[in-house]
Amino acid sequence: MRTCLITLFLLASTAPATAEDFKFVRELSHDWTIGGGGGTNGQGSCIAISEWPSETRGTTKLALWANNDGAILLTLTNRNWSAVQDAEYGDIQISTEDNTYTGGKSLGVASGIDKGFSTWMPMEFLGDFGKARRLAAKKGDGWMADLDMVGSGAALATLKDCLRGVARADAEWRRDAEQEAHLAEDPFKASSKPSVVAP
Repeated sequence: MRTCLITLFLLASTAPATAEDFKFVRELSHDWTIGGGGGTNGQGSCIAISEWPSETRGTTKLALWANNDGAILLTLTNRNWSAVQDAEYGDIQISTEDNTYTGGKSLGVASGIDKGFSTWMPMEFLGDFGKARRLAAKKGDGWMADLDMVGSGAALATLKDCLRGVARADAEWRRDAEQEAHLAEDPFKASSKPSVVAP
């Protein structure tokens, strides 16, 4: 299932693949999978995903998305939750042993039968993520998740490997784009009708 999610992530780009494209998929121990891609449009990214099954509370799925501009998006979903797509939730708290993150605007996510939230995290969260033994999430005063983060250090190291590959591919794409900037992307698009020369 995790590999299927990574495949969907890699196929999200509609641009055709080129020799410079970078695709990355790696499965790690402790149920972590890392994937990513770059070079197609100069804006590649990587994602780490895992899941925690529970017979009484359903399977909680975590996805940590990052790019080389410092954007970090954390998503938690569970089929038992009833979050509404794009609804704003301002009372969600994320905690590790070192820090608690509050006050951010979280948006509801409804992905198939799974529902939850996504929230943008500060850059320092990556360090906490890699060191964490547990990651907890609360909504208001109620606990949403309490996740055993074994393997998160290796997951973060692999995510950074992916981002380095993305950076190289994106830089090569931008160099190519600059070299070809004088070429029209679609030379036929400028004029709506061809000129007709009378005989």
